[in-house]
Amino acid sequence: MLIDIDHGNSAVKTSRFQFCSGLTEHLARPPLAEDIIEYDGRYWTLSNTRIAYKRDKTRDDRFFILSLFAIVKELAAAGPLKPLNTVDLAVGLPPEHYGNLRDGFARYFKEPCPVHLTYNDTKLCITIRHVFVYPQAYAAVVPQGARLAQQPLLFIVDIGGMTTDVLLLRSGKPDLEFCRSLETGIITMQNQGTAARRDGAGHHHPQPCRRCEASKGATAHSNHLQRG
Repeated sequence: MLIDIDHGNSAVKTSRFQFCSGLTEHLARPPLAEDIIEYDGRYWTLSNTRIAYKRDKTRDDRFFILSLFAIVKELAAAGPLKPLNTVDLAVGLPPEHYGNLRDGFARYFKEPCPVHLTYNDTKLCITIRHVFVYPQAYAAVVPQGARLAQQPLLFIVDIGGMTTDVLLLRSGKPDLEFCRSLETGIITMQNQGTAARRDGAGHHHPQPCRRCEASKGATAHSNHLQRG
């Protein structure tokens, strides 16, 4: 079974489910929680408090645990849970980080041994067979590949919770030499707005918008490419 997972800074998303990128660890089984995973001697539940932004999500095991929640939810939606399961994962990285983090991100999920866990009193053994890593922004437009191939130059802008990704396509193919992953998004914009209101309109001096600057740079680069 192929399971696609988007490990967003704000939310984890699959084909069927979306939940906040937050976890709570428990030393004992929580009595009132609905979704519980017991893994490696610890109990985990989903939380509405997001994990702090991390450029490299493999620094600890929390996004792996979030992935286990995504996997078991998809398995349960596909039919009655079975004791033994084999899955393939399709995951993504920001385009600018893709080259440097791709191999490590794949190893992060590719366990050498099957994963043994208990999900809501059901014992499961999950083998993660293959991990496919793709540039995030490009994955959103792949179904339109035939139409994109007719466009000599096209920019994809993916605005997320904590990052904004800009990717250039040349005749439908990504040019990873020109891509930007800015550490600004919807959540940072909301935080800046909150800070501006708190400081007072008459005393706040807005900082240059990095997204606007990136857009100007992308437009200038596009004009240069067209003239060339």
